[in-house]
Amino acid sequence: MDIHFLKYFFMWCTIINFGLLFIALIPYMFFKNSIYKIFENLYGISRKHFELMYFYSLVFIKVLILVFNFTPFIALTIIY
Repeated sequence: MDIHFLKYFFMWCTIINFGLLFIALIPYMFFKNSIYKIFENLYGISRKHFELMYFYSLVFIKVLILVFNFTPFIALTIIY
């Protein structure tokens, strides 16, 4: 494996993961009430807790993408 391969690998991992994050955000934007009703029936949580849970999970995924995909891509770009 050479540096070019790793650089493009991390670049495409970052692009694909941010795309999946965006796809996970779309149902929340358009079907928030339906998703909330499902979670309310399953777990009995309030709307405030549901919104916090969804927001924190998206932020957590975003941080993971930045740390494990974007940072190595930037490091490899700087090196080579």
